[in-house]
Amino acid sequence: SAEGRRAGRARAAAVEADERCMRLQVVHDVVAGRLEVSQEDLRMLLAKPDGEVELGAEAAPNEQAQDGLGEARLVREAMEELDELHADRLVELKAFCDAALAEKELLLQALGTDLLTRGLKDIGLVPQVEQPLLSRLLKEVDQLCIERMAVADTAARHPLEAGRP
Repeated sequence: SAEGRRAGRARAAAVEADERCMRLQVVHDVVAGRLEVSQEDLRMLLAKPDGEVELGAEAAPNEQAQDGLGEARLVREAMEELDELHADRLVELKAFCDAALAEKELLLQALGTDLLTRGLKDIGLVPQVEQPLLSRLLKEVDQLCIERMAVADTAARHPLEAGRP
């Protein structure tokens, strides 16, 4: 009957809308950083049941074409936002690495002076302005000693893995 066909079309439209919402939620979660997936997995997750991926403007020329174009636009915008977020994180990572390298360079320069020797002999020989640098240097030396002891301990317990007979 006509009523049954209308109900069937309404049910199919509701399922289609739910699937679109699910695909858009996936994109939103990826952009927001709540879901980490590769680009290939993202394409698979965004695929329609018939295998078509809604990343382009190849919407079918029917009554849902406008919805498909709008959805494709949202996906493109989300991907652009994801690219921008990625670029921002790269800039932050570079700044972090630069700061860490600058700190290491400062500590290396301090090793070139007699700061560590003076500090180990008598803290009173180190001017107050140099004491924060001495403190950082001592923490690095402490960490280096801890790491060397761990390597030595591993080598003693597993001589073949450490390259010893």
